[in-house]
Amino acid sequence: MNLFSHRIIDTIKHHDMLSHNGRVLIGLSGGPDSVALLLLMLLLQSRFNLTLGIAHINHCLRGDESDRDEMFAEKLAQTHHLPFHLARIDVPARAKREKRSFEEAARLVRYEFYTDLCKTYGYTRVALGHNSNDNAEQVLMNLLRGSGTKGLGGIPPVRPLFEKTSSDESNNGPISASDTTRHGNDDQAAAIERFQVDPSPQNERDPLIIRPLIETSRLEILEWLEEKQQNFVQDSSNTDNRYLRNRIRNELIPHLEAEYNPSLTSSLNRLSHILIDEEAWMENESQRLFHSHATHRDNAVHLPRKLLKSLHPALARRLVREAIQRVKGDLKRVRWDHIEAIRDLAATKTDGSVLDLPDRIRIIKGYDVICFQKATFPLRTLGKIIPEYLKINEVG
Repeated sequence: MNLFSHRIIDTIKHHDMLSHNGRVLIGLSGGPDSVALLLLMLLLQSRFNLTLGIAHINHCLRGDESDRDEMFAEKLAQTHHLPFHLARIDVPARAKREKRSFEEAARLVRYEFYTDLCKTYGYTRVALGHNSNDNAEQVLMNLLRGSGTKGLGGIPPVRPLFEKTSSDESNNGPISASDTTRHGNDDQAAAIERFQVDPSPQNERDPLIIRPLIETSRLEILEWLEEKQQNFVQDSSNTDNRYLRNRIRNELIPHLEAEYNPSLTSSLNRLSHILIDEEAWMENESQRLFHSHATHRDNAVHLPRKLLKSLHPALARRLVREAIQRVKGDLKRVRWDHIEAIRDLAATKTDGSVLDLPDRIRIIKGYDVICFQKATFPLRTLGKIIPEYLKINEVG
């Protein structure tokens, strides 16, 4: 192993990405990042006694080029005698049907596919090829969108696969791994059979998404692949500046580096690392307070008004967001002004006020609590009815 490989190993160790005897599903698009990731996982296979598999999604976006990428990924799987899991999904059609952007629909497809494969074949890690340039682009994109500290933390090096996302609202069922797994030869079929094992405590743990290349630049990856004489495919859609990420990558960052800060990518990654640590500390503190003070009744979450009024605004906002997350399932369509309106509701003296949020979320100010609930009927049919128990002193 050379210096490049050892740096990746340092990243893996620092973030505790791999465990011995783990089963790692590698997301392989065929591009340079995912190909480099595959080669690195092969180098680490014996060191960690890993069982590896490859997942490829044909998004049906680029016609023959998409089919070319699929064949390239499958050939790599065959070359290294790895099981190859394939999904062909018409993502543009799904995006149109569900009124989503292409990027959002593609993300939902990917995570549905990875989730089903992990549940079916017992993978404990999903390795993805995001690099430090991707992370810098994400930080800048989130800054332009007005994200908070979590968004400015960029792409997390490690996170749970089954983390609640907007995909949980989708009416589409999971993509079946059994229908999309291709066995290129007997070796691949045997490899799959070896890890279709009985459930064990290890298999029951939530799989993790890991990004071993997250601290490595795109240029370093390309240079390493050239040194290894390893070919890859290029995605022509990466030059399509109709997509926001591509405009940031191809236009905004080069302009900012040329005119303002030649070390912009490094600066954005440094900001990301700082905010990831600070976000983790703040999240732990808010979770401690939430579990100490939140109560549940009639499928609703209650937070003491006195607590929300006494806390620092940053911490109060986090408790409000957590309460909404608990009853809604996500924070989609919840804006800054919604959070501030709830804080204002808690601070006023009179009780009995009602605030309605998107997706049938109703916030009710009781005598000494703020109640967060999700209605089963359209809010306009409920009027401004206040449950009787919220009109009396609940606390103490």
